[in-house]
Amino acid sequence: MRNVLGLLTVLCLLGSAAHAHANFYDLRVGAKGGVNGVAWGAPDNAPLGSAAHWGDNQFLMGGGGGLFGDLRLFKFLGLELDLLFESNKLTFNYSVGAFSYDYDTKFLQFRAPIIAKLCLPLGPLEMTLGFGPEFVKGMNADVTTSQAAVQPFYGANPGSDTFLDFDWALNFRIGNLFIPVGLRFRLNVSQPSEYAERVALVPTATPGVNSGTVDAIESYSFGLNVGLGWVFFDNDDDEDEDEDEEEEEEEEEEEKWEDEDA
Repeated sequence: MRNVLGLLTVLCLLGSAAHAHANFYDLRVGAKGGVNGVAWGAPDNAPLGSAAHWGDNQFLMGGGGGLFGDLRLFKFLGLELDLLFESNKLTFNYSVGAFSYDYDTKFLQFRAPIIAKLCLPLGPLEMTLGFGPEFVKGMNADVTTSQAAVQPFYGANPGSDTFLDFDWALNFRIGNLFIPVGLRFRLNVSQPSEYAERVALVPTATPGVNSGTVDAIESYSFGLNVGLGWVFFDNDDDEDEDEDEEEEEEEEEEEKWEDEDA
């Protein structure tokens, strides 16, 4: 956490230096939130039959939000850092004969994506395409069942992995007000493929029944996010001032020539 906050501070300092040297276009800082579809990819070599908890593909929803810093370089390159908190859930069905119930696995995460971007400015509208790593730290996780009388055999460990993010966004400018609307796909690139590395099984006294823990983290997700921010160190302001000065100089020159002609 301390390292991530330090990186955000560095971005702010770079933005301040950019204003003085006119190298960077601008810095956008604000808050964003979104909704996600999260999925668990079926692991390899899952147990057969009723023992295969978390052995299939699963998909559900989640969401959250946090802060972002978005730096521009020469208008066409960007670097975004987000500090996000998200709550997600995956549901797994457990069936024995005609008896069936669900395991709900809920998990809270801290996420820090670092996204490099290509930017296409179109006046007040900007389109960006980006990718980069996302570092995820699990903070809390638990398992509940859909049947109040049934106690889960499993617990959940908060999962921590590294993702690769792909981001597409449309950003709207109203003066210095900045409104990003984006789609982001996240792929877990460090999650083990083997069932035994994701789910720790411990045999019990009952034949065919296991207890243990699962690493509560998704395999991939797809989300929509919307933000609201403010543009700092905007070179457009300097350009507008230069244009105004040029117009004033031109008017003074015209008045001078008119006076000489008279």
